[in-house]
Amino acid sequence: MKICLVNFDSVWKDKAKNIEKKEEYIRKVLEHKKDTQFVIFPEESLTGYILDEDVYELAEKLDGPSIQRMQEIAKKYSIAVMFGFIEKNWDDKPYNSVVVIWKDGSIITSYRKNHLFTQSVEPDVYSAGAELSIFELEGWKCGLSICFDIRYPRLYEAYKKAWVECVFTSFAWVDWRNKPDIFNSLSKGRSSENQFFMASVDAIWKDQNNTYAWNAIVSNPYSENISETVDNIFHFADMDKQEITNLESIIPLSGGFKEEYSL
Repeated sequence: MKICLVNFDSVWKDKAKNIEKKEEYIRKVLEHKKDTQFVIFPEESLTGYILDEDVYELAEKLDGPSIQRMQEIAKKYSIAVMFGFIEKNWDDKPYNSVVVIWKDGSIITSYRKNHLFTQSVEPDVYSAGAELSIFELEGWKCGLSICFDIRYPRLYEAYKKAWVECVFTSFAWVDWRNKPDIFNSLSKGRSSENQFFMASVDAIWKDQNNTYAWNAIVSNPYSENISETVDNIFHFADMDKQEITNLESIIPLSGGFKEEYSL
């Protein structure tokens, strides 16, 4: 599968401008590599990473107008697209979510962030998701996660038990001490320990709350970054699932899982 991770500097709380910018970047992706099948944008790239009361005003349902506009763009360019948005929750605080749109404009799946960032006010303004998302894309069995999820290995072990072949992860990864190395090591660790691909992309520049670390990596099951960077923003990769089969034949993980450990 041919993918492109796009580092994205969201226009603060302006969904219309961010949609325009996404379309511009999708055009550029296809100008660089016209056979790209899937474009992945960062966490909450529709609005910027919001941590205040505006989450309620900016939240949309999965069939909201901004999502519909992105469906039109995916269909226009015949390319699958993933991006982060704030999802309306009628019963409680909204969700920090991502959505995957197929190249015909239909919604394939969505995912709500399971593990909210405990070093911030995120748990105060968002509801945590409670489910994983597994879907088929271009013949691949795929999963989704968002940012702080990556620090919880058993989420990815659950995907491996379901024989997921690649997990796509959107980030708003704050640029603190050694964070780029932590980003890379965690992405590579999850891919190596589970023998699947990890495609991880971060926001860039800064907003009113944070500065972001400008990370992107496509890690294969051997913890090798196979992405090719263009213009310091676009990160292309051609993933080959034969690499999973080859490694599984050498170090089989099947049958080695334990449901729980006792101390």
